[in-house]
Amino acid sequence: MMHFRHLTLAVVATLAIAPAAFAQDTTTDTSGKRFAVVGGYALAEPTSNPQIAGTRTNVDGDGAATLSASWYATDNIAIEAWGAADKFGNRVRTPNGKVASIDSQPYALSGQYHFGTSASTVRPFVGLGYFEANVDGEKAEPTGALAGQRIGVDTAKGGM
Repeated sequence: MMHFRHLTLAVVATLAIAPAAFAQDTTTDTSGKRFAVVGGYALAEPTSNPQIAGTRTNVDGDGAATLSASWYATDNIAIEAWGAADKFGNRVRTPNGKVASIDSQPYALSGQYHFGTSASTVRPFVGLGYFEANVDGEKAEPTGALAGQRIGVDTAKGGM
């Protein structure tokens, strides 16, 4: 898994440097340019710690590189596809140690309205879309409270 993280960071670093290739563009007006690609980093930190077999658990968060691609239908309206470039790994712990691990990979699709003009340096936006996190890699520790059980759900869905 560490190999994929290094590969992901290399891809994000490459995408971060890519805008330098467009340095010859002397105008600040981006009107008519239809695509935007952005690399980033997201931290998935669970907000609740469930009880397993009557014992309080602690679910660790994890971070991953993200990529998004936006297509601008007009200078102000865009459709964006966003997703994590690697899976988030979460460990479930009790006071007695690790009892399980779960992997998830989120993605989203949204419609956006960008305020201001295409020449503006900062362009706030509002959006509405769909978010889903595919959950897999559920693994219970052989000696923990969940030994021999399948844990987790197939998908976690919600609104963005």
